[in-house]
Formats: sequence, structure tokens, C-alpha cells
Amino acid sequence: MRICRALSVPVLVLAMVVMTMGPGTSAAAAKGVHKPSYIVLDASDGAVLDAYEAGRTWFPASLAKLMTVYVFLNAAAEGVVSLDAPLEISKAAAAQPARKAYLQAGKTIKARKAMLATIIHSSNDAAVVLAEAVSGSEAAFVKRMNEAAKSLGMSATNFTNASGLPDPDARVTARDIALLSLSLIERFPDHLKMFSQRSVRIGKRRLATGNGLLDVVPGATGMKTGFTCWSGYNAVLTTKRKGRSLITVILGAPSRSVRNGRVIKVTNATFKSAVEEEGQPVAEYAAYTPSEKPDRVLPDGKCNRILNASNTGGYVGSGWGVVFGAYAKQGQAWARLAKVVRMLKPSQRRGHRKIVPSVRRPVRLYNALLVGLRRKDVVSICNTLKAKKEYCQGLPPKWLNNPRAVWR
Repeated sequence: MRICRALSVPVLVLAMVVMTMGPGTSAAAAKGVHKPSYIVLDASDGAVLDAYEAGRTWFPASLAKLMTVYVFLNAAAEGVVSLDAPLEISKAAAAQPARKAYLQAGKTIKARKAMLATIIHSSNDAAVVLAEAVSGSEAAFVKRMNEAAKSLGMSATNFTNASGLPDPDARVTARDIALLSLSLIERFPDHLKMFSQRSVRIGKRRLATGNGLLDVVPGATGMKTGFTCWSGYNAVLTTKRKGRSLITVILGAPSRSVRNGRVIKVTNATFKSAVEEEGQPVAEYAAYTPSEKPDRVLPDGKCNRILNASNTGGYVGSGWGVVFGAYAKQGQAWARLAKVVRMLKPSQRRGHRKIVPSVRRPVRLYNALLVGLRRKDVVSICNTLKAKKEYCQGLPPKWLNNPRAVWR
């Protein structure tokens, strides 16, 4: 199946096929338990290469920010806003809950910086700044978001805020997010670099990406992840290998490892599959009506445990990590990271930088790390630094994300 284009706007045409379910699947569905939805597109022409329940509704989480940036870029193209203009930070924007850039009400931020904070760090306050710059208020901007969704053929989507924070009336599907991602690629190719950047500096803060997939999937070129307790773990990943480009969307995963594993599995399988002249068969998935409300992926108890682990510095990142020391001030830790990276070869800089506060020491210190690495990356980095008599400690995943580990 392929994209039908009208007025230069891509519209994904999917046949809604009711899935044939065996007894085990029916029992799971009766309990409201569902495997994550996914869809894989050919980014060059919109061909649907693989899918599973791509029409099922889920809560959007931070994938809503893709539409926020899409609408903002459209407004810039129309001359409504300027990408180089300073944008005012309102009290409403500054009051957004974390994850945020901690923007201060009454000050300004350049439009490009606000977009980078929204995409790279998934900053809720920056997303609202963008919304207010276009429409005057977040509520008015949401109307633009839904109008844009309708124009793109996102028939089962409803946005309720600019950030993707939980709302019972919000919903998206993997199919619709794939449409949006394809539209961003086709309409704004000059701005795609921001979806692959690992960090952005806002004032004195360097905000790191939360998209660990960029460093663990071969050929990854960008896009976004998202998480709330309601949505579970979501992701959009673009990849390019040997001249082929794919868009993979997954929604509703119960854990980060399930999400990442499914993205890697279906992406790899699609790259290995034969390329046909006409549309390839699409995995069947059930049809869902736009009015249906999504199920919450994670029960409150499990979600609270995840959030508590995050708030105490439990989860640091995917893959292997390497720590370069602990420092009394964040600025010192960032300076150490910058110095270390300058010592490394370009091939050794594939991880993304992160500062992690200590949780076990009696005095708060800030650990300087690179995360999202492979084991062989860590070995190479530490060999280089130890030859220069610089400190370097490799951290396997179980140590990297254990708040009781010695390095913490």
C-alpha cells in the first residue's frame, strides 16, 4: 500500500482489516491487555511495509510535540512567526511540569532554541512557548494542531495540549503518527537535523536528548520518543541503510526495553525484506473508531515505581555508559565532559552526554557520563583516555541504571 497525494499533502491510505484472533489473543483483549502497535513506512514514497494494530488508539505523550513543531514551522513558512525572533515566556509556559527546560517567565528564548528544546529534550515549557507564539494561547494553538491533523488525514487523532501531557480526550494511532512524521520529512527537509541532535544548550544548562534509540539502532537518523504512565513508551525512529530510508512508529509499549526491542526488531526485519515494485503486504490489524478512548498502559502502582526510580536517578540511559568523574558543581561536570570529548577520536563520540546527580554520597556530586554506547565503544574510549592518564570507568547497563551502584 502506498501514499496517495492530493495538493502535495501525503495521505496514508490503509485498509482497516479486522484481525483474526485466536483464543489467547481474545482473552488478552478482553482484559484490556494489548501488545504495542507499530507501523513501518518507506520514507521515500510512503509505502506501508509492515504494521500491527496501526489503527489502535493510544495516548500521544511527547509525540504530540512533533505536531507542535510541525504547526510552528508551517506558521513560520506563512510569515506568522520568525525562526530567528525572541519568543516571550509566559507564566503559563514557565509553570509547565517537568520534563522542562526551566524557562523563566518574563524572559525570552529564540524560536530555534525553543524548537530544539521541544524536540531534543522534550521540554514541556518550550512547547507551550511555541504554541503561544503562534496562536496567543495554548488552547487556540490546539485548534491549529487538530486542523493540521485533519488536513494530513490523521483521522483518529485528537490533540488536547501542545506537550502531550496526559488528558483523557487525547488520542493518536501509529498510522496517524507515521503520516505526521512523513509530512515533516517531506515538507521541512531543511529542519530535520534537529531530530538527531543529542543535546541543546539553554542558558547555562545543556539539555540532553531522551532518545537513546539514536545511539543503539544502526543507521538511525532522528525523530522522537515519549512516555507517560497513560501512554506507555512510544517512539518514532527514522533510519537509513544502503540508500533505503524507513520510518518506524511504535505506541503503547509497557517498558522502555520492550519499545526499543520492538523498534530494532521490526526495523531490521524490514531492511532485510525484499523490495518489490508494488506495495508489499501489510500485517493485519484491527479497526478502531476515532471516538474510542485508549486504555492506560501502565497501572498506577507500577507507574509510580518507575517515576520514583527516575526521580532518584535510577534510570540513566540505554546501552553501556562511561563515567569520567564526579564534581561539586554541574558546570564543572559539563566542562569535564567537553574536555574529554575533545580528546576522543570522531568515531568515539557516538554516545550522548549526561550529568547524573549522586544519590548515595553524603554530599551531592554530579557525575559526568557518556551513555547510549556499545561495549566495544567503552573499551575504545577508556583505552584512549587511560593512555593519556585520564580517569575512565566503563558501566554495563545493570550498573549504569542501578542507583545503588558504587559509582553513584
